[in-house]
Amino acid sequence: VITVPAGRGVTSFIDTRDIAAVAAHFLTAPEFPEQTAYDLTSRDALDYFQVARIFSEELQTDVRYTNPSLWQFYRHSRAHGRPVPFTLVMAGLYTSAPLGLASRLTTTTEEILGRPPI
Repeated sequence: VITVPAGRGVTSFIDTRDIAAVAAHFLTAPEFPEQTAYDLTSRDALDYFQVARIFSEELQTDVRYTNPSLWQFYRHSRAHGRPVPFTLVMAGLYTSAPLGLASRLTTTTEEILGRPPI
């Protein structure tokens, strides 16, 4: 079960293997770019209903997205023993999706790796 207050907003995810490949690229590069940030994304932004469907297919088990309200998320998180500050930070992070702030897609991963993101 995925219980995050992201609504139907979309998020640009990235595979951890791509993150590792980008890190390896720069760690083995002749010149390391200091104090440079890279906005790494995949090619697609997904909502959590799509994420649950993909997880269900890949894991061959039923994964559901509950689409909780902020209050439902808060109660769920606290019921699972998460501290209030952690719960509030997570609520703030996931609220970026329905506000359209998590949907940005870039070509940076592909430009660095010379291949499409996984």
